[in-house]
Amino acid sequence: MQLTKAGSQLAQVSSTFRMAQFGAAVLRFIAAVHAMSLHVFLRGDMGLRFASKGNLVCGILLTGFYSGLGGIVISALHHERMSTLMGTLYTLSICLCIWHRVSIYLKRRKNVILHTRYSGTPHLERLLRFTGISEEAVKQYVEPVFLIILAIFASRIHESAVSAWLMIGGLSIFIHETLTAQMAENEMWDGWDAMIEARYRREAMKGVTPKAQQGYSIAKSSIELMRMMPTMEQEPALSADVKSMLDPQAVTA
Repeated sequence: MQLTKAGSQLAQVSSTFRMAQFGAAVLRFIAAVHAMSLHVFLRGDMGLRFASKGNLVCGILLTGFYSGLGGIVISALHHERMSTLMGTLYTLSICLCIWHRVSIYLKRRKNVILHTRYSGTPHLERLLRFTGISEEAVKQYVEPVFLIILAIFASRIHESAVSAWLMIGGLSIFIHETLTAQMAENEMWDGWDAMIEARYRREAMKGVTPKAQQGYSIAKSSIELMRMMPTMEQEPALSADVKSMLDPQAVTA
């Protein structure tokens, strides 16, 4: 029984819970945009859909916000001059986004196609390759820590807008990578459970007692019902052409 899912369905009747869900979705979106605005600096070889035009534009707009209105407000609150460094980073961000798209295009021309949702190879991983640290650890821990250190340094040189961008971005990357790792793990376990279920059902359909349940079982009535169901090849409503397509012994001319 999935208690979390059942509890979530029960809480859906509450308007307060739905508002909280909306707020959490907004925060996840903001975190994803912050992370994307820094991914273009920290990584290479990103996938086509991960580095899509929409994602890159959102990252550019956020960087532009910190170099514009957001930078003005943050600098004024800290009694600092307008950050020219943030403006330079904004221009560099645009150039890097263009380069990422060109790089993806050139790879496709050479028939080199990565996973379209690949979040990129960290530049820090190349620098730390001698340590044997994994890519996942670099993305989830090293990059956020590196950005927070840079944020602290930026605040010391009176670049509060840059510091805020880096600090929030570092936390956003940590959140984004943690959620991504959790979703990947859930998908892997779903596939594992599906494999166990398929093996159990196959043995049950053969009329033999499964050798190992591995934590899964089917009611006897359900097994009997499954055995009564004809296979697709035995379905009388299928035409001769369709049956020949389903016949594993059929030879295509």
